[in-house]
Parts: sequence; structure tokens; C-alpha cells
Amino acid sequence: DEDGDGENEFSGLVDSRSGRDFFTDGTPTLRLPDNRASGAPSIVATNIESLTGTLSPIRNLLKPNESVWIVFNRYRATEAGRRKLDQLKLTVPVLGKLNQLNLFGQFARTLATLLHNGVAVLTALRITEDVVSNVIVKEAVAATRAAVTDGKTLADPLAHSKVFPQLMIDLIRIGEETGDVPGALNNVADTFENELSIQLRVMTSLIEPAMIIVMAVFVGFLLFSVLSAMFKMTANIGMQGGR
Repeated sequence: DEDGDGENEFSGLVDSRSGRDFFTDGTPTLRLPDNRASGAPSIVATNIESLTGTLSPIRNLLKPNESVWIVFNRYRATEAGRRKLDQLKLTVPVLGKLNQLNLFGQFARTLATLLHNGVAVLTALRITEDVVSNVIVKEAVAATRAAVTDGKTLADPLAHSKVFPQLMIDLIRIGEETGDVPGALNNVADTFENELSIQLRVMTSLIEPAMIIVMAVFVGFLLFSVLSAMFKMTANIGMQGGR
């Protein structure tokens, strides 16, 4: 009985060690056509690394550059940086025109509403200055308020700032001559808001085909990267199989 127990313990020990060695040290092998064993995991790992290397430019492209974003935020927080960015918002192609229409329409509508409700011109200009978010336009409104304080009309300092469009200045001047500045400002606001609406509709109609083209280029590049990696993987397996 003792011999049987010892033999069973020995065989169990061997089985357990064999199972442990199989799961820890055993490496599955791929039997190639010439009956030679090759390490399949190394082939797969090599080609997975190749596929990962091929897709790494896409991953790097999608990864946000945090350092650039931090520097941009710090620059935007400075007075000079904010002024430069606000100036760029007014002059950049396409988007600058939309931003101008929005800002000038907001200025005209706010000032017209205040004047129509009996608010004094200087007070209305100060409130409008606080409402406007763009630094360039805000400074132009502040300079206009200072000029009106000195006894000048509203249209002349607006023209002197060279920020506001000539159409707005001409309509305000006509309103001053006819004694209906709020009505002239409302006409300005209506004109700019209608033009902004038209521009947005045109831009929206162009965004959809542009997005389709961009997505097609991106998907094509992604498919090319994946297929080239797969072809390279197949070629590597074929070369190792022919050895």
C-alpha cells in the first residue's frame, strides 16, 4: 500500500509539473510544409508590431498636442494675445465675414433697443461696450463714447475707428439727420442679421460635401495602411514558410 501511495504521489507530482511546465514554458508551434517547427507567436508578434507601426501615424495624428494647447491658452490669456486673436477673428477669410456680421448686428440691435427705451446715448454706449465681446470692437465703441462726450455725433467717431462698415455709418448718419437713430440702427441690425442668415445657409450647404470628401480621404488612407500591413504580414509568413 505504501508503495502504491508513493507511486500515486510520484505520478501526480509528475502530472502537475508537466501541466505547469506546459502552461508556463510551453510554446505552441506552427508546423510548416517542410515539417520544420517555427515559433508562431514570434511571427504573429512581429507582424502585429508591423501593423501597429503602420497605424501609429494615425494615432499620433489624432492624439492632441497638450503642450501646444497649453501655450496657446497662456497666450490667449494675455492682453496682447487676446487682441491679436480678436483681430484675427475679424479678418480671417469666410469666418471673419460671419463674425463681423454677428458683432455689428449685435451692436446695432443692442444700441437701438436702449435708445428706443429712452436710455441716454452715453449710457447706452457704455452698456453696449460691455455687451460686445470682441476687444477691437469694444475699443472702437469706447472711443466713440469718448467722442460723443466731447460733443461729436455718433456716425463720425464710428467712421474714424475704421472698424464698422460704411453701410452702417451711412444709415446712422441718415438717422441722425432725420432724428430717428434707433430706427436707423434697427435697419442696420435687420440688414446684417439677414445677410448672416444667408451666409450661414450657404456655408452649411458647403460643409456636407466637404466633410464627405475629408472622410473619404481619411477612410482611404486607413484602408491603405491596414491592407499594406496585411500584405506585409502575409509576405513575412510566406518567406518564413519557404525556408
